[in-house]
Amino acid sequence: MEFADCEKYYPTHEELEAWIEGIHKEAEAATLETEISGDFPLGMVRAFHSSARIVKFTVNQTHAFWGIWIPKETGSPAPLLVHVPGYGAELSCHPDVAGAGYNVLLLSPLGYWTPNGFDDTLRMENGNWPVLPNTAEGKKGGYRDWLLDAVIAVNWARAQATVQDSGVSFYGTSQGGGTALLMGSLFAGRGTRCVAADEPFLTNYPQAGLRGAYGVLADAIKSTDEKESHHNLGFADTSTHAYRMNYPVLLTGGGNDSVCPPDTVESLFERLPKTKSYTFLHDHPHGYNQRFVTLALSWFGLFA
Repeated sequence: MEFADCEKYYPTHEELEAWIEGIHKEAEAATLETEISGDFPLGMVRAFHSSARIVKFTVNQTHAFWGIWIPKETGSPAPLLVHVPGYGAELSCHPDVAGAGYNVLLLSPLGYWTPNGFDDTLRMENGNWPVLPNTAEGKKGGYRDWLLDAVIAVNWARAQATVQDSGVSFYGTSQGGGTALLMGSLFAGRGTRCVAADEPFLTNYPQAGLRGAYGVLADAIKSTDEKESHHNLGFADTSTHAYRMNYPVLLTGGGNDSVCPPDTVESLFERLPKTKSYTFLHDHPHGYNQRFVTLALSWFGLFA
């Protein structure tokens, strides 16, 4: 089977809608305990806003993951921005965004990141995190569970006193860009204001083939019925969700990005139905960059 032909095995809109509804119902039924700490462990870079706190989210008394919560310190309630991590699961510092007067929630689902470092017991033998291969193989710990963690945390953040009851916006780079788009879709009609996605991963798997970061799928696809694996992947392909993105979406692509090819980002841009912007950074390789933060802050100022 040619990889480029596999979109025909993707879920239908009806299947995707049911999948999304299932995530929300499970999130609403979950029991949640939170522990908030202002003590950042020795060796952790402290480049956060002064109000930053580590939050431990424990779901159903069994599963824990972490985030960093940066509430607006003074004045009236403010919009909520949610940052989701790259495939490395790292939490990134965003003092510029927090300093602009927003509430910011920085998330790392599935427990890969902890305040004392990464939980390497959760890695695959090759050192990668298993979330994308698990998605292709239909195993626990795939993007459905990743997104479930994130939805639970966002629901918590939206209930905080400093947050405006006007919705939520998402942003990130690489996997963070892809999952910001997925989270925007999950909250479409439930509060999504806008999304800013930098060089997004998880975008148009058939067009990407196994180029760049998508090569992590090679073994998973070989070990699973191909029709089944591509059906599973379709739920976590941002292109599948494009029809739901009826809110402003900012995209960037890097001309020297060999990890998340810019042509896949451009293909998503063409599918977006409403307000949208695509910035092609012709000399930029893959990875975080200040230009995206500048673009995103402008986007949030217009739409968040």
